[in-house]
Amino acid sequence: MPELNEQAEAQVAGGGAETTEAPTAEEKGFHKTDANGNKHIIVDPITRIEGHLRIEAVINSDNVIVDAWSSSTMFRGIETILKGRDPRDCGLMAMRICGVCTGTHYQRSIEAVEDAFKITIPKNARIVRNLIQGSLQVHDHF
Repeated sequence: MPELNEQAEAQVAGGGAETTEAPTAEEKGFHKTDANGNKHIIVDPITRIEGHLRIEAVINSDNVIVDAWSSSTMFRGIETILKGRDPRDCGLMAMRICGVCTGTHYQRSIEAVEDAFKITIPKNARIVRNLIQGSLQVHDHF
């Protein structure tokens, strides 16, 4: 019995394999062009996350994003739980949003508190956070 590669080559050479062009993104419905020439890019659903997510972007004729938004059908209510609580509780509460990426939610919630209080962390702290985030990415998704 010939090797798979030999079979494939023989089939292509003999005209037995049919080739078709892949449909364009517009044909698949991933984007459409409006009357102004802007492209509306839609990515739905976005996978590899906990829950459901849709991202849409509008790109002008110069390929510059002029508008973008996301939408999700999943409401976890963590912001409601955190209302009126001590901001130092945010990290511990937010890390329970997802069972896979607890560290990421902890870090992002702390950054949100820092943004709210206009706290700027030192450069070395940012570097350490980036290293931690990178290691969490590898741990959680690879």
